Amino acid sequence: KSYAGLSDGSYTFKVYAVDAGGTGGTASYSFTVDTSSPLINLSTSLMGMGATSTAGGWQLTTSGSTLNLSGNVVDLSGVTVYVNGQSVPVVGGSFSKGLTLASGTNNFTIRVVDGVGNSTTKTLAVTRRVPSAPTPTVPIPPAPPLWLVLAAAFLSAAVLTGAIWRYFLHTLSGQS
Repeated sequence: KSYAGLSDGSYTFKVYAVDAGGTGGTASYSFTVDTSSPLINLSTSLMGMGATSTAGGWQLTTSGSTLNLSGNVVDLSGVTVYVNGQSVPVVGGSFSKGLTLASGTNNFTIRVVDGVGNSTTKTLAVTRRVPSAPTPTVPIPPAPPLWLVLAAAFLSAAVLTGAIWRYFLHTLSGQS
């Protein structure tokens, strides 16, 4: 009998056989059919930071210099997770890797390979925006009230007029 076209899942075949002497026995064989690529999900903490889905993965903007890339993988068979080519431990379907971010765009490739060779690759593009230093401002004092400006002008004119009169009086009296 042919069993081609089995759906993904776990199967066990049991066979009962009898030899020529009439002695029988049972044998079983268990296996998994896995034709699907693993699924990768980002952690809720990254999604809570504002990570959004893109055609090839996710994107995120942050001002932090480090990021904990974490998520989970779903597959019928065991998986290995790679971030930028480096193997990352998977425990209970979850993975986590600390990353250092440079200013600008940082691209991280997440590749998951299951036990039978099916793989999924996604990219996380993290833009790190370093806040610029604030521009120092010099406070401009408020303009003085108009009465003060006029009073200063009047006093200046009076002082100047008095100085001019003293000069002429001094010159006319012949004093040097």
